[in-house]
Amino acid sequence: MAGARKQNRNREPAAPAAAAAARLLGGPRLVWRPHLVRLAAIWLLTLAAYSNSFRAGLVFDNGVIIARDTRIRAATAENLRLIFSTEYWSTNNSTGLYRPFTTLTYLFNWAVLGDGDSPAGYHWVNFGLHVLNVALVYALGLLLFGEGAGAMAGAMAALWAVHPMLTESVTNIVGRADLLAAGAVLAGLLCYARASKAAGESRAHWLAALGLIAAVGIFSKESAIVLVAAMALWDWTSAEAVSWKRRWPAYAALAPGYLLFFWLRSRMLAGERVAPVTILDNPLMGADFWTARLTAIKGLGLGLWKMCWPQHLSADYSYNQIPLFGWKLDGWQDWQAVLSLAIGLGAAGVAVWGYRRAKPVFFLIGLSLAALAPTANLLLRIGTIFAERFWYLPAVGLAGLGALALGRIGGGRANLPRIAGALALVLAVRTWMRNEDWRDERALFTAVTIDAPNSAKGHTLLASTLVTGDPGLAGQALEQGQRAIEILKPLPDTQTDAGAYWITGLCQRLKGDDASDPAARAGWYRKALDNLLHARAMDRAQRQREGAIRSDNAIAYLELGRVYQRIGRPEEAVTELLFGRALRPIPEFSEELSRVSAGRGDMDGAARSLIEGLLIDPAAPRLTGELGALYRQAFPGSCALGQSGIDTGCPLVRAGICDAARHLADAYRAAGFSARAAETLRSAASTFQCPR
Repeated sequence: MAGARKQNRNREPAAPAAAAAARLLGGPRLVWRPHLVRLAAIWLLTLAAYSNSFRAGLVFDNGVIIARDTRIRAATAENLRLIFSTEYWSTNNSTGLYRPFTTLTYLFNWAVLGDGDSPAGYHWVNFGLHVLNVALVYALGLLLFGEGAGAMAGAMAALWAVHPMLTESVTNIVGRADLLAAGAVLAGLLCYARASKAAGESRAHWLAALGLIAAVGIFSKESAIVLVAAMALWDWTSAEAVSWKRRWPAYAALAPGYLLFFWLRSRMLAGERVAPVTILDNPLMGADFWTARLTAIKGLGLGLWKMCWPQHLSADYSYNQIPLFGWKLDGWQDWQAVLSLAIGLGAAGVAVWGYRRAKPVFFLIGLSLAALAPTANLLLRIGTIFAERFWYLPAVGLAGLGALALGRIGGGRANLPRIAGALALVLAVRTWMRNEDWRDERALFTAVTIDAPNSAKGHTLLASTLVTGDPGLAGQALEQGQRAIEILKPLPDTQTDAGAYWITGLCQRLKGDDASDPAARAGWYRKALDNLLHARAMDRAQRQREGAIRSDNAIAYLELGRVYQRIGRPEEAVTELLFGRALRPIPEFSEELSRVSAGRGDMDGAARSLIEGLLIDPAAPRLTGELGALYRQAFPGSCALGQSGIDTGCPLVRAGICDAARHLADAYRAAGFSARAAETLRSAASTFQCPR
């Protein structure tokens, strides 16, 4: 009987979804016109929603991944080799992320289009990828909903295209990885659906396209592997019975790209030490199995709520914006996890119901859950507890469910375009407003402190942005730094953030510099010293745990040296400054060391420190000017100054350069940077004929 049913099923005419696919992918020319009109309207609304995104800067992670990545400066064979053999965060601690195709697109912007570090071109590419994905979502809607599906597919695509949760993938330039990965999943799924209906050479072409798209996706972001799950969901959803013998070549088409990716990634990881994920980035790292999973479920509920009510959106949700599940059920935070679990079980129940009665519902719920799986912290704990960009692809399924719901409660499909259009317009306005937060780092981090007020990282980043941008804002920055410290207090030194303490110490040092009363000045310096010593203790504890020095904590040693200098403890100032300079060689350390030496009357030492700074960064004009002024004051009438500036051929200057190179190399070796020491001596020997 089962065989008879299968034979009858195979004799049935094509399902509505198949008919829609035929019209979309191969029908008469006139069939395309209404679809293109709908898409054009959606694209125009999307352009309006993102019209202010093109002036957003290289904020947050963009400054590291794009502005500091030397691999994307020129389209050379060496840079291509580096892109495919090194990790995504080329200038940061090892993360184990491997996304070479995404990095290639940044190279395309920088070197081929000539955008350099100007962000507008990057934003246009992101927007172009997004509108392409909007078309793919529309096509998926046509395949899924069947006859008369244009209005429903349009509602699905419109709700998804302008949803504010997607801004972290579209307006945030490094969200491009999510754009590419999601596009690959959607395009790959459409190729798979088409290949299942094709035959002969046409089928081979669709399968080849599927394999190529799958490779592009996984080389863009690891989460693109959910294409496999999406294809399986489509098999279960499709009204047509297709044998495994006919289906397996499509799954096999994914294998070459996936195998190549995992092989290259394993080679990259073989020479790298992946830095451990900290509790600061993902508090689940410090939780037991069940506490971590229930907290992760609470995070999924938070994302679903933000999809339904996107009022408070943030670029950061790190410690302690999403507290761990407490098991006491005595507060709203714990009940959020319980409610999220109930909603998740309810969604699973609806999906089971939909499998027999409403296949699109089953597929859309399944697609959302499958797309969330790699980043949900349920199967494995990842580098962050929650991020809005993780919802870019899952939002496709939710938008489809929303379109179905609007079609049912709005009086049928005839009213759907008006209702969905009005809702999309509201979402577009919220997206436009959200884009303003990405204008610059001050706006972005201010939004984080408002919409994720318990994120210590958000307060620290805002404090740093305020005080480095304008030292006159030290008072406002100090408030943010103190709020970050208050949030971090429950954590031990081995797990907390030194940055919050050193930025607070920096603000207190600036307040002391501005104080006219000696007692007040001493009080500020004392507070600054306490926080900076705390930051140093944290850095040492983290270094002992991770086996490496965090270069982003180097400024703590610069500030510690400055405070020691101001309170009359020059020996300790020199110790901290030398260590910090070895950690992160920037001219500011050498400048402060010169001031300490000059304050003690050691003009030779002051000159040597400035020369050391110039060896680190020959293009530091301020140091050149200070060195010239020092030679003029301390060594009048010497040959150090010529008509065009400092004369490196002068024996006095040449001796100072060689002495500085030896001293700098010794400092590098003492801090454990032998390679830097050797390179410093080699460069001095070849350029200035210094003895090695």
